[in-house]
This record gives sequence, C-alpha cells and structure tokens, in this order.
Amino acid sequence: MQAIDAFLAEQGRLPQPGNADDGTRVISLAEGLRGTVVDAVDEALLRTLASQATGCVAPLDAVIGGIAAQEVMKACSGKFSPIMQFLYFDSLESLPTEPLPAAELQPTGSRYDGQTSVFGRSFQDRLGSQRYFVVGAGAIGCELLKNFAMMGLGAGKGGQVRWIGKTRIWSL
Repeated sequence: MQAIDAFLAEQGRLPQPGNADDGTRVISLAEGLRGTVVDAVDEALLRTLASQATGCVAPLDAVIGGIAAQEVMKACSGKFSPIMQFLYFDSLESLPTEPLPAAELQPTGSRYDGQTSVFGRSFQDRLGSQRYFVVGAGAIGCELLKNFAMMGLGAGKGGQVRWIGKTRIWSL
C-alpha cells in the first residue's frame, strides 16, 4: 500500500488497470522499501494490486463499511472494545485467475467502471444480462437487492431482478 501511495504522490494518479508500466513502477517503488518496511516483494501480488487500485466492488465496500460502523458504535458506546490493531481484508480468490487484457479493463463512462476495472467488461456484461428472482425483502433481502443494484446485476440487456414482498412482486 505504501508503494501505491508513493506512486500516487509521484504520478498524481493511481496505477491504471492492466497497465504493465504502472505495475513495474509500483514494484520498483516497493523494492525501495525493502529492508525498512518489507523483507520481500511479491511481484505478482503487487502487479495485481496495482492493476486493481482504481477498482471498487460494492459488496466488499459494504463489508468494510459495516466493520467501520460497528467499530464506531463500539467506541462511542464503550460497551465493547474496538479493534485495537490493523485490520487486513483481501479477496484475491475473487479475482480472475489469468490477467485480463488492458482493453478489457478500461473505463467506458459507466457507473460500473470501478467494478469493470477489477473483473473486466465481459464479466460486467454477463452480470448485467442475469435474471434473478428474490423471495423476501426483509433485512437480508434488502441488503442483497442493494448489492445487486450496486453491482449492475440484471441491469443490462435482457437482464432483470424481481422480488416478492409481503403483498406483491416488484421489479427493478
């Protein structure tokens, strides 16, 4: 993360998705931290991190936001002890196994560009064409529907999300 921050300070922007030169520069900045902050540099992990730096995945944001809100409530109420250490959360297993071509990761001006920069345009197109039916829109169903909407599930050509509440069937 310090190498990404150094890249931002140096270039005035985050590394671009799929840009090999930006990934190489992040690796060289991380190499400069060797011995002071890190003992070893995992180049594959850094290239992945650099390529995903502009990304945003709504369900992961919801998890981090929920954790942050819970910690604020614990700190304000004094009822429970807040986390008094660094918290690291990753989901590398969610990423594509093979690197995607840079053209697949480029923004298109869509509200889903943050997610496209992580998973690629073809994945976003498949996500948009999905058809889902959700039974119940209570506490869990509402969160699920919110994440579906934020991800663009069923929001593309041929896609649809429908859900049933207490008295009627709704559709996005």
